[in-house]
Amino acid sequence: MFRLTSVLLIVYPSLGFAACAGARVSENPVEPEVSHPRWSSEPQAQEQVAPQTRELLQPQAQQNSQGVQSPPEPAPAADPEFDSASALKKKAAYAEAAAAFEAWAAVHPNEPRTAEAFNEAAVCWYSIGRTKMKNLRNTPESRALFEKALALFDKAVKLGGKDQGGRAQYMRGWVKFTLDDPEGALAEFDLVFTKWKDDAKYVPKALERHAMVQRCLLRTAEAISDLQRYIKDYPKGEDIEPVKAYLAYCSGFEKPSPPLRPETWIQGNATTLQALRGDVVLLYFFATWCPHCEEAREAMIDLADHYGPIGVHVIGVLDHTQGQTPESVKAILPVKGYKFPVMMDNGGTYGQFHGSKIPDVVLIDRAGRVRWHDNANNLHDSSIETLLLEDPPPAASKPSK
Repeated sequence: MFRLTSVLLIVYPSLGFAACAGARVSENPVEPEVSHPRWSSEPQAQEQVAPQTRELLQPQAQQNSQGVQSPPEPAPAADPEFDSASALKKKAAYAEAAAAFEAWAAVHPNEPRTAEAFNEAAVCWYSIGRTKMKNLRNTPESRALFEKALALFDKAVKLGGKDQGGRAQYMRGWVKFTLDDPEGALAEFDLVFTKWKDDAKYVPKALERHAMVQRCLLRTAEAISDLQRYIKDYPKGEDIEPVKAYLAYCSGFEKPSPPLRPETWIQGNATTLQALRGDVVLLYFFATWCPHCEEAREAMIDLADHYGPIGVHVIGVLDHTQGQTPESVKAILPVKGYKFPVMMDNGGTYGQFHGSKIPDVVLIDRAGRVRWHDNANNLHDSSIETLLLEDPPPAASKPSK
């Protein structure tokens, strides 16, 4: 991991942007077959498991390219041992469920549901691996579990099958992305498009994730191409709303960032984006009342601590939503561990970026251009480090003091 100079800007939204939403990761960040809580106000499930993982638990109807729903495949014949493993998974007893699915596959190596058993076991190990990450970063334990999941997904890919091959290939892409291998993730998603091109469920899912990885790699043109293809081919797809939102974000990428509009600075020294020109800027929008912001708090503080010593400028921006005042926030921030400068405004800063849910992040490069925008929990270190490695163009050099 590189340690170079950058700017991190953390923002709290306004009355016009009062919605609080969790990450949209899924089979997530926590299983990628999950919907987009990032774009939903629906309450999260009670079990302590990533939203993505929860979606994997449920059978899904498939769509054709016009977005017309076809009925889900008929349920397979009852199998007490397989059903018992599925019940364990639903209870979030993932280690026991994984062992049960693997045991079932060992006894039934060539059954129609063998690939499904491998997929289910892999999803369970992936779900456990997510809990072993620290501040959205991998640990040796999480990596080992993700590698175990990859091996099982690979078995499912080799067995193939109409319903499970595409799912396994898609999940291999998502696990590789979680393992900080975005190029490997793109390769796996590309295989979904070619090897499993008739899979009505996982081709569009892989396309949306392909766009997500391209955005992570700061490849705006490629991401826009993927998102436009999704809108054209799957106008009624389950991810159509976030896809449209991400495309709107991308339309503002590689263009000059709008300025900060502070009313007051709660802590730290006042600054401007112009003064920080030549560094990388990360805008983080959150609020002290937002439960999903609280979930992201340790990771964002760790990010600031992680890059701060090498010149990452962290700036918080909050507004007056739900009664926040300079006095109330000033008392809360130190208690919560926030050490970086924080400003307050009336929501004008966030509104310029067309955000609607928090916690939210915007990355700005050394030249002062917007390069990335998404939920805070979807931020990859590699996106920041890519910007840190870029040389500032002469026009972006810092003004002389």
